[in-house]
Amino acid sequence: MAKDTKFFDALIQLINANISVLQMCRVVSYDAGSKTADVQPLHLKSSGNKRGLIQGALVLKHIEADISEGKAVAVVFADHDLDNASGAENFKVGSSRQHSVNDAVIVGVWDT
Repeated sequence: MAKDTKFFDALIQLINANISVLQMCRVVSYDAGSKTADVQPLHLKSSGNKRGLIQGALVLKHIEADISEGKAVAVVFADHDLDNASGAENFKVGSSRQHSVNDAVIVGVWDT
């Protein structure tokens, strides 16, 4: 394999490793008032250690009745930051952040 091909393969792998799309997590705490939860990703790092806690994930209305501490949930990450989001109102993106764990939204509870 040519050196330039190895370089681009490594670059693609590095970029993909830093794009968050969906993670299965465990609910550590849930705040019904703010409709947010702190969640722990279930998949371990390659070292075998736990991944960092994701704090303040938004909880969608359709899962409010099912979410509770200890439940497994599916968490997705917004294309752009959600810092200025407020319900159904249009909002300006506040940063260049994309697919970040700081913009987590819980979309479902895994009923195991």
